[in-house]
Amino acid sequence: MLCVTGAEPSLAGVARRIEALPEAGLHEVRVDLLEQGAPGDLAALPARERLVVTCRRDEEGGGFRGTDEAQVAWLR
Repeated sequence: MLCVTGAEPSLAGVARRIEALPEAGLHEVRVDLLEQGAPGDLAALPARERLVVTCRRDEEGGGFRGTDEAQVAWLR
C-alpha cells in the first residue's frame, strides 16, 4: 500500500493532493506544517477514512515546537 505525504501549508492544499491522487491507499496530513497552527476540520477532507495524521516535532524534522501536551491536543 502506498502512503503519499506532502508539506502543504493549508488543508485546501491537502485536499487538492488527495483529489489528484485518488489511487493512493493512504495520505499523510502533516499538521505540524499547516500555516494556521492547530488543524482545522480534518473531517472536511476527501477520503478521510484513508488519512494518517502526524504532528512531527522539530527534532524529528517537523515543524512542531510546543509542549508534549500541546502536541497530543493537536492530534486529538
